[in-house]
Amino acid sequence: MNFKELHYQDKPLLLGNVWDASSAKVAEKLGFQAIGTASSAFADMFGYEDGKTMTFEEQKFMIERIVKSTRLPLTVDLEAGYSEDPIEIANKIKELAGLGVVGVNLEDSTIVNEPLLIEAEVQAQKLAAIKKELAQVQIEMFINARVDTYIMSFFGRELQNTLEETLKRVKLYDQAGVDGIFVPFINESDDIKAVTNATSLPVNMVQDPNSIDFDRLNDLGVKRVSMGNSLLTAMNQNLESTLSDLVNKQEQNSMENIDAKKEQIHNEIDDVIKKRIYQNGVSGMTEEFREKLIGILSSTMDMTIATTREDGWPQANTVGFVNMGENIYLETFKTSSKAKNITRDPRVSITIAPPYELVTEGCGVSFAAYAEVETDVEVIKEFHRLLLEKFPDIAEAKYGDGDKVYPDPNTILYRFRPVVASLLDFSKGFGHADFIVYEDDSQK
Repeated sequence: MNFKELHYQDKPLLLGNVWDASSAKVAEKLGFQAIGTASSAFADMFGYEDGKTMTFEEQKFMIERIVKSTRLPLTVDLEAGYSEDPIEIANKIKELAGLGVVGVNLEDSTIVNEPLLIEAEVQAQKLAAIKKELAQVQIEMFINARVDTYIMSFFGRELQNTLEETLKRVKLYDQAGVDGIFVPFINESDDIKAVTNATSLPVNMVQDPNSIDFDRLNDLGVKRVSMGNSLLTAMNQNLESTLSDLVNKQEQNSMENIDAKKEQIHNEIDDVIKKRIYQNGVSGMTEEFREKLIGILSSTMDMTIATTREDGWPQANTVGFVNMGENIYLETFKTSSKAKNITRDPRVSITIAPPYELVTEGCGVSFAAYAEVETDVEVIKEFHRLLLEKFPDIAEAKYGDGDKVYPDPNTILYRFRPVVASLLDFSKGFGHADFIVYEDDSQK
C-alpha cells in the first residue's frame, strides 16, 4: 500500500512521530507503517520554542537525514508553509518531494505576535492553489489540512462556536482537494464524530501515547493517529531520570557508610518512639481508633506535611490529599521541594485537622510516617478518580472535562506508611490523645 492507501484500513494508521534518524530507525524496527515529524519536536532538537522561529532549511536538513535512514514513508509537519504565498509553499513541498517525503501537514493558524486563525476561505484558496501547482508537475503529495480551531482555546482565544467553525473549515478544505483532515486537541466524542461525518477524507487525531483508546477512535471514524511531541518528551524525561540516577549513584557511592549509619539511627529512633508509646499503655490498632481516623481523613480536604530540607531544617506545606480508607496519598511534581526532600529523607510528619463541627469525634490526627512511591497502576488510577471526586474544580482545570485521567509523567504519587499515629480526642477530655504504633502492614 502507498501512503494514501494506509489511511483507508480497517483500523487507524498509527503514525510514529520521529525527530531524527535514530528515532526513525526505532520506528521501523518496531513495525510502524509510516512515520511523521512534529514541528515542536524539531524545535526542541534545534533549541527553539515551537512556532515559526525554526527555518525551513533547518527542517530540510533533518528531514533528509531521516529519509536516508529508513524505508518508511515520511510525512512532514510544515507548519503554515513558511510563507503566505501558495506558490512559494508549493515550491517548498517540491523540494521535500525531491528528498522522498510523501506527505505534509499545513495548518491554518499563524503566530506573529499572537496565535491567529487564517480566514477559512483564504486558507481554502491557498490549499487549492498548492494542489493545482503540484498537479502541474505531477507530484502526488498527501496534503493533511490542519484545523486549529480547538487549539485556540489554549491561547485564551475561545471561539464563539468551535465545532461549527471546525465543520465549516473541514468542508472548505475538502472542496479544495486536500487528502486528509487533522484537528488537534478535539476530545469530545460527539465533536469527533461530527467531524468524521462531515467528510469522506481520513481524519487525523493527536493523542497522548499513555491514553490512546484505539477502539474508541476507530468507532468514531478516525483514520490516523499521531502523537506530536510526546515521544520526544518521554525520551527526554527518561534521559533526565537516567542522568539523575547516575548523579545520585555517585553521591550514594561516596556516602554509603553515612547512609548506613543514618538508617541505623532512624531505626533506633523508631524503636525509641515505639517504646515510649508502649510505656503509655498503647499498642496496636483498635476498631474505635480506625473508625475515628477514617472519619477525620474522609471529612478533611487538606493536611500539613513536614519534610526535611537539605540544610536540615523542617519544611511544612499545606496540601490537598486523597485517602483510601486509612491510607493517605499525595501527588506532587517530581521537581517540587517536597519530592526532593523526601528523596533525601523519606521520614515525614503529618497533621490533619477536621472541620470544627466534628470536634466531639476527634480534634485531629498526626502521624510519623515514611513516604513511599506508589507504583501500582490500579491504585494510581483509583487515586485520580478520587481526586476528581474530591476536588472537582481543581481537577477540571488540570484534566479537562470528563476524559479518563492517567498519571502525569511530571508528577509522583506517594503513599504514607505510618510508624505512629496520634489522635487528639476531646470527647475523652480536653487535650486527650490516643496513640497507635504500627508494627506491620496489617495495621495500615
